[in-house]
Amino acid sequence: MKRPALLAALFLIAPLILAAPASAARLVGAAGEVGVGSVSDEATCANSIPIPFGSAGEGSAMDADRASGAVEATITASGTFFATSCVGQNTSGYLKLNNWAYSGQTFQVQVATNPQGMAAISAFPNGPFVDPFSTQITVDSNGIGRSDTFYVRGLAAGHTIVSSCSPSIGCFNSPGPMDLTVTDLSAVDWVNDGRILTNPSSGGGKKIFADKDNPTSPSGREVQVEATASPGDTVYFKAFDVDDPSSDAAPIDANGALGDDNRGTPKAGTLSGGSAVADSTGHALVTLQLPAHPGDNVRVAAACSLEYLNGLRVSGTSIVDSTGTALPTDGAKVTEMLTVWRRVHIERDDMTAVTGNQTFGTITMIDATRKKLTIGALHSSAGVALANLEAGQYQRGLLTLPATATAPAVSAAVSTNGRTVVTLSTALPVGTSAAGRPFTLVDDDDYTSSGTLTGDEGRAVSAIAGLYSLLQDSDDPVRNVYAPSYIQPVYDGGGGANDATAPFRLNVPAGVVNSQPQINGSRGSTAADSSEYWVAYFQHAYQGDTSADDDPLSDDSTWGVTPYDGAAASSVVSEATVPAGGDGSLLYMETLREGGNVTPIVIQTLAPHELGHQFGLDHSPRRAVGLMMDTGMAKSFLPAELNALRWRVNSPGQ
Repeated sequence: MKRPALLAALFLIAPLILAAPASAARLVGAAGEVGVGSVSDEATCANSIPIPFGSAGEGSAMDADRASGAVEATITASGTFFATSCVGQNTSGYLKLNNWAYSGQTFQVQVATNPQGMAAISAFPNGPFVDPFSTQITVDSNGIGRSDTFYVRGLAAGHTIVSSCSPSIGCFNSPGPMDLTVTDLSAVDWVNDGRILTNPSSGGGKKIFADKDNPTSPSGREVQVEATASPGDTVYFKAFDVDDPSSDAAPIDANGALGDDNRGTPKAGTLSGGSAVADSTGHALVTLQLPAHPGDNVRVAAACSLEYLNGLRVSGTSIVDSTGTALPTDGAKVTEMLTVWRRVHIERDDMTAVTGNQTFGTITMIDATRKKLTIGALHSSAGVALANLEAGQYQRGLLTLPATATAPAVSAAVSTNGRTVVTLSTALPVGTSAAGRPFTLVDDDDYTSSGTLTGDEGRAVSAIAGLYSLLQDSDDPVRNVYAPSYIQPVYDGGGGANDATAPFRLNVPAGVVNSQPQINGSRGSTAADSSEYWVAYFQHAYQGDTSADDDPLSDDSTWGVTPYDGAAASSVVSEATVPAGGDGSLLYMETLREGGNVTPIVIQTLAPHELGHQFGLDHSPRRAVGLMMDTGMAKSFLPAELNALRWRVNSPGQ
């Protein structure tokens, strides 16, 4: 009997453990192809790593083999070849024969599976698919022949053997029959434990708060990914940093639609493993540790074949295979885009009730116009003796002469005041006894807008209407101006208590030496914040420095202050360049009320503006219209400010 020639068939398996007679002594590569050949006695290639052209099998030794009639066997890759395949997925290949003795001959070859039903073969990528399948090899004058490319499609989950035989020269025995695993990979998705929500921002998909629910809860950066496949089969996973859909321009996204633009390291997060075996219910699970920066976004692909998976790449917010076809395909599935959001937990404290905002004294003299009163013996309603008045403080205020046994009470609007003189807008009624009479004097403070001037004495200091209208617990950018930076406020106290116990101060003097102790003395969330639990603090104070409280109207107006370590947003280009920011802000309710009477927008923008300082943002550049401009006249951040916010990992003030 004639010894059958050694033929080579490339099906779907790699790596291959090959065995061949000693006469098939080398790995032979053809130009522009990748060859995997039979094992020689001199070199053991148990894993059959592909040998590129030129690395083996050329020169006089090859010519000598051909002259002696020795058989050469070559497996040559054409397309993508896998040991595993998905149901519905094609892999392609061809048969190649190197044999000098068969020059000029044509051989019919039949490719078949056993058992049948798991795969079928076709000459065309879209079928029809049959099993068995016939092809042929014509050997040229150089002893080299190859079949046309054919396609093997997975039909059903299971294991089958793919073999090829020629009626003229027998069955291929190098590398021999191929074991093919077909996996029914139907889906891959995020395991939703209640934290995965619909993402309202550009690009859609899902969102997750990749942080802690409370200071002592487990990390929120881990999320599970689940693929549905055939029980017992291996599924391969890979995470991808897809494009930032909110912008394709610097500074937010300097590389356009290319992806790989997350700020975390690693950019696509870290998978617990690159593969998992589906359990008896057909579920294969891995865990992804997400990047921590707000706005970072990822997708995870699952494939039946590691080789196919490694051919995937990012295209915008999509994942495509080596042919440019967007997932999902028959060979791989992909999760929806998952975008990282961060929460900032906010503690809010009120000052205790207003006290000391009424001035008592005695009228020592009244002039002939009955408008100008000289006063003395001054003290506040808190019992503090006053040497004199602040000039102009009581402009638009009210002076009241309480009733006596012989005279009724009299009130008159104040036009202005000096240090010891009060000028009324209208004259006291003729006959009103004034000299030596006690009085009560209040300015125009009325932060609740009650319409009655009492100096707000005894009123609790709390947030005025509209203060948090642009900083709501929402992912809607109309209600939360931080939503474009993927940050959402939560008013849960941040590990402290939202209460009304901050000690009242009529005016908090300017300077960090005054504002920081006022903040520190009442903030209860100081020990709670961390890189996975962001905390911010607001105190509803009454007024700032006496030179900036709108009393008189010629004063500057300071509506809020934040002691902070900041930087220009344009200088923040990495996590390392993010400034610490600040531990809290004082929001001056009465001064803000007066400013809002003139320019209502400042009531809405104050809290988000001061929170920006807690996040380390300086004021916007001159003439730039952004939320961090010092006039409070804008409701949105500049791109550089959004970029700086998205580089942050640590809590404000850290």
